[in-house]
Amino acid sequence: MIGQPVARQLIAAGFQVSFLTRDVDKVKSIFGSEVHTLYTDLHDEKVIETCLQGMDALYINLSIETGSEEVEWHAEKNGLSNALIAAKKAKISRILYLSSYIQGDPKQHDWWVFRVMRQAVASVRNCGIPYTIFRPSSFMETLAYRQIKGNKLRIAIGGYVKNYYIAGDDYGKMVAISLTKSEAIDKEFVIQGPEPLDNEAAAHEFITGYTHEKLKVSSIPLWLMELIGRFSPEMAFNSKILRSIQHYPEPFQSEETWELLGRPTTTMKEFASKLAKL
Repeated sequence: MIGQPVARQLIAAGFQVSFLTRDVDKVKSIFGSEVHTLYTDLHDEKVIETCLQGMDALYINLSIETGSEEVEWHAEKNGLSNALIAAKKAKISRILYLSSYIQGDPKQHDWWVFRVMRQAVASVRNCGIPYTIFRPSSFMETLAYRQIKGNKLRIAIGGYVKNYYIAGDDYGKMVAISLTKSEAIDKEFVIQGPEPLDNEAAAHEFITGYTHEKLKVSSIPLWLMELIGRFSPEMAFNSKILRSIQHYPEPFQSEETWELLGRPTTTMKEFASKLAKL
């Protein structure tokens, strides 16, 4: 979802990109048979180290699987640890890490998922390799690829915090620019888009711009999601994420990011319009 636009922008910026992936055929089907792909297993530090030989920088995009439990193996914890150890052995000179704007206040949000997110950021900071960490607001791609079912755009209602939604391509351009800026080394950047929108406003802007087909907004109260979550681990997981997003204040904090890495321009309506033409 987010790996694709970042890779596109790195390639467009002139970087020689190698894909470390579990699914080589899928990557080639998206980017063409000419791209350099390497099969990688995050469970195996030696495999990662072998793949990283000759590389200069490593961009890491990992996540916690929806509905998983704390006791399980997690890419954003165990896999990240293996990747950082391998990167150091392979003499990687720069780590780029995709984190999240929402990491929770340790005093108020002690959910294990937030603990993993905070620990992951700490691991990158302390890995001994120059790093750049990105903390984006909600991605516009989430609406397009996770919330559309049939002709309905599904949203949860119950919170009124406005998020600065960011388009993946705008974010990808920032990632590419960060590799050319010494001022971006050992820094963390809040990534925010050009306009603040609450959940319902974002959905309205999206369906207005999405001309591929007529979409309807389907709303579900957050409290109902949480009730259903008592019987569904996946729903319980998603409702906790949504409650955090919808109740976590998001003031504008991207002044430095925009000054150094460029100002994002894609609005939600423009994003949906471009998506409809693909």
